[in-house]
Amino acid sequence: MKTWKEKKTIYAETSSLHFRAIKIWWKISPMIFISKVVYAIYSALTPYIGIYISALFINELSNQRRPEELKKLVLLSLISALIIAVIDGIIQKWKEFYDNEYYYKKEKIFTNKLLDMDFCDIDDQKTHDKLSQIKQNENWNNSGIGKVLGMTEEILGALFGMIGSITLSISLFIKKVPENNISMQYLNHPLFLIFIVAIMFVVIILSPLCHNKAYSYLMNNDFVENIKYTNRLYLFNCWDLANYSRAADVRIYQQNEYSICQLNESCSSFHLLYPIYKKNMRL
Repeated sequence: MKTWKEKKTIYAETSSLHFRAIKIWWKISPMIFISKVVYAIYSALTPYIGIYISALFINELSNQRRPEELKKLVLLSLISALIIAVIDGIIQKWKEFYDNEYYYKKEKIFTNKLLDMDFCDIDDQKTHDKLSQIKQNENWNNSGIGKVLGMTEEILGALFGMIGSITLSISLFIKKVPENNISMQYLNHPLFLIFIVAIMFVVIILSPLCHNKAYSYLMNNDFVENIKYTNRLYLFNCWDLANYSRAADVRIYQQNEYSICQLNESCSSFHLLYPIYKKNMRL
């Protein structure tokens, strides 16, 4: 069990690596980062426009019910939904345009690093082993420097979503239920507000705790190594062996039979992959 001091050190190191990765992406491709940030903020805030207009509509229906005001609110709701949808489509296409560059920009980061190294370091097997581990981690869990973009998008979306929720929730604590509504007077009691705040805090705390606990099982070192080992076996046995230049060796030395045994031992769900294997191996 890690102490608070150890956890604090891990959080500080993780934050430092995260901001370092953001700086690298900003240097390589600032637009891919900006497009994700803009889309995250826009997607987080726009739903609250519809919620606010709906609240005005309900308020008008429950009070004066003026036809002119209701028509204005309906028209405002339709126009705002149209404008939001059009802008959302434009921003999404803008983001997708730069997302298509993601793979090449990511490879450029590693290429630039290798080109900056001395030949003796590039030729060192340890360098290739580390690069191989990076590729394997990206392959099975999208971990690494590329994950920073998605995490930043999620963090900003959650942050601005919280700001929007808090803004719309202020009236819950400020406005009072009218005195003529006797059946709902308990909503004005301070204990009810404390109860609502307590539930909000419990949900806010439990959500990341459960997520992190579930992710800790997924990131168990033995499990991760087994997944990467299985991926290497699958890549070699299901794809590399299907290369025409290896066809003679595969059949002469019955490597396909050996590969089936390997995959059966390492992957309990190999029977699901066997049709792909059979097709690639032309069995």
